[in-house]
Amino acid sequence: MKHKLNNSNFNKDFQKFKKKKICVIRGNFNVIHSGHLRIFQMAKKLSSILIIFLNKNNSSVFIDINNRLEVLKTIKLIDFVYIEDCNYLTFLNKIKPKIIIKGIEYKKENNTEEKVLNKYNGKIVFSPGQKQIKKNFFEKEISKNLLIRNEQKKYLKTFCIRNKISINNLIKKFSKISSKVTVMGDIILDKYIDCELIGTSKEEPSMVIIPNGETDYTGGSGIVAKHIKDAGCQTNLITIIGKDKHGKKMKSDLHKNKIHTNFLQNNSNPTIVKKRFKIDDKSIVKMNNIKRYDVDNIYERKLYNFFIKNSKKIDHLVFSDFSYGVLSEGLVSKITDYCKRKKIKYSADAQSSSQVGNILKFKNAELLTPTEYEARLSLSDNISGIANLSNKLMKKTNCKNLILKLGPEGILIFSRKKNKILNDAIPALNTKPFDTSGAGDSLLAYAVVSLTNKLNIWEASLIGSIAATLQISREGNKPIKSKEILEILSNII
Repeated sequence: MKHKLNNSNFNKDFQKFKKKKICVIRGNFNVIHSGHLRIFQMAKKLSSILIIFLNKNNSSVFIDINNRLEVLKTIKLIDFVYIEDCNYLTFLNKIKPKIIIKGIEYKKENNTEEKVLNKYNGKIVFSPGQKQIKKNFFEKEISKNLLIRNEQKKYLKTFCIRNKISINNLIKKFSKISSKVTVMGDIILDKYIDCELIGTSKEEPSMVIIPNGETDYTGGSGIVAKHIKDAGCQTNLITIIGKDKHGKKMKSDLHKNKIHTNFLQNNSNPTIVKKRFKIDDKSIVKMNNIKRYDVDNIYERKLYNFFIKNSKKIDHLVFSDFSYGVLSEGLVSKITDYCKRKKIKYSADAQSSSQVGNILKFKNAELLTPTEYEARLSLSDNISGIANLSNKLMKKTNCKNLILKLGPEGILIFSRKKNKILNDAIPALNTKPFDTSGAGDSLLAYAVVSLTNKLNIWEASLIGSIAATLQISREGNKPIKSKEILEILSNII
């Protein structure tokens, strides 16, 4: 599919890509380097067809066009290559690409392509081809172009009909979010290290990589608090940090986001750090700096006092438990007993990624949000069907609502109403996730925010699913804003 642009070739090809999203890159491609490859990767993320318009020999070209064409043929990211034999603007008028990628050095130039692109709402994207450009650009573009496919939209509409949800009314109610929420649990620094693959070691079967830069995100209970704050709530966080730069960094980040914090400083245990080494947006290694501990009586008493001090100012308490030591069973029992006496509602998530965790310690919760694996681990049940498993969990914990997370299969929702348990489901709304980390945190946060502001469990589950959908469309644990939720809701109608 790589050849000169003559009428017979073009007409055959045109039938294959005329209805698809096309990206065009024009250039000499004298020597193909890593910058080119990164731009090609960017193009394929933003389009379904990548077309190269290859300039003919000129004064700045020292490699023969056939040799350049041969190299381009080996790159699987490229769908078509056309050697220049007509005017470039004529070429663009024929194929009408949605995107043209050009070097950042052309941004201030007179780009004649714009006249063609303006006719059908195409656009020029400027990129230096550097590794560092990808993160911000992709997360912005992917979020902007996030589409809940028609199949999922149809399901959501029937889900709304079954549960008597008016999207217009839901938008009105969600637009008035205002409540006071306290979050308790383990805080984690998520560190993403962007790497470039150099090759393999000659001495042993291992990859050789070069780190190109790193990005830090506040994770664990910290990101749950940030989600809730960005939803429009007054937010307080109670947790334990180490006496180190990582703890200081997250404390500063949370204060910058206007989240009130009650931090206990642990002098004997460092702040939890999780490192992800990534190549081309895929994790190759995860390295966790975790020293699991149980809070002693002194720390437990201080955490309890922090909560009591804030209890008069809250509408809802959220436990974000990663089983790293902050939320001992004794502390949880004391706090939930107090909440029961004072009629304070609370919800919980108990993650078990480290094969440890127990959602059963959160009795009488308004909402629990475990994965299927976490539910089975807590109940020591690998046999029961999902419905029986969920009923057993609701019975053991006496929770009012349960959202069982099934990863790429979506969520199951169970709700206690008098003597009945009602249930429904929402499928995964984004079938091509960019980064799945933090999906559960965003779902928990936005479902809780919804319930706290008098939305029912079916409305809360829909809002939570949309939040998770947005979360997995971008890299890293960044807070979801309420306006993003509203934008997606408006597109469902």
